[in-house]
Amino acid sequence: MNGLARFAAGLVAACVASVIAACGQTHVYQAVLRDEGAPRASSRPPELYLGEQRPAWRFYDVGLVQAVGFGDEATPEDMADALRVRGRDLGCDALVKVSVDVGASLAHGYGVCVRATRTANLQPAPPAPPAPAAPSAPPPKAEDATPPSPVPQ
Repeated sequence: MNGLARFAAGLVAACVASVIAACGQTHVYQAVLRDEGAPRASSRPPELYLGEQRPAWRFYDVGLVQAVGFGDEATPEDMADALRVRGRDLGCDALVKVSVDVGASLAHGYGVCVRATRTANLQPAPPAPPAPAAPSAPPPKAEDATPPSPVPQ
């Protein structure tokens, strides 16, 4: 290989290595469900509640938040951080129903941005009422029982 071909091969290898080493990005999207004017950014990051977990206080939905990470930013931690940052920007007290899916070079996370109700003051919500008991059949009365029939001999 002559000097020019060796230089070109080295340059291509350096370019490929620099692209591979620093290729990663995160995109964050939102859909506001309740427009209350300008969003009030929170001073603290919102709490994350995964799956069916819920805060102990009353809340209402503000919007949907979604994050998609590519390359070296496709980790569950990156998705959680991106959701928290956008949630804080929207003034969320918490993100509920959060789910994160991770693949080889792509991660996707989403959740529902919620705020505490004004009357809640982040106090626990009352417990749910117990489920109604299934009706049971009354036990048979002794006089309703039929005597056994005699067996012929």
